[in-house]
Amino acid sequence: MAQAALVYGTPSMAAVAGSFFVFQVWSTFYTFPEPVFWIKLPRVVQLIAILSPPYVILVLFVCGAGLILVDAPSTANAENGIYCVIDVEDFQRLMTPAFCAAVLVVITVMQVAIAVKGYRGWRHIKNVFPEAEVSRLNVGSYLRVSDDLYMCDSLS
Repeated sequence: MAQAALVYGTPSMAAVAGSFFVFQVWSTFYTFPEPVFWIKLPRVVQLIAILSPPYVILVLFVCGAGLILVDAPSTANAENGIYCVIDVEDFQRLMTPAFCAAVLVVITVMQVAIAVKGYRGWRHIKNVFPEAEVSRLNVGSYLRVSDDLYMCDSLS
């Protein structure tokens, strides 16, 4: 039953962790002043606040799945022989994929904003210094933005 509960928490945890990574990259392009209360917090508390959201999501999904399994232990299904799942249609087909899809939409919007900002900066440098030899945009940046396709495939 524990395995069945974890099957639904880990994709959500990975989606939230990915969104925090993309937010870190996004915040290098779009700076904003840090709130005063955040600056006054000790560094350890800041690190805990930054690193804990994926684990909080994992615990919430595992607790939700655990409540379903405690209520109806017969919903644990190990027919595939590899891992256990919860055989409740609403939970199995809606909760985790819907949450991951919502997070992926946010990730996609932030990555498009990063790509637009990078392209505008490159174009601005090219316009301001027309005689300078400005290299083409890095292929790696395109690959990072196109990483959404991989994430959508792996988290769906």
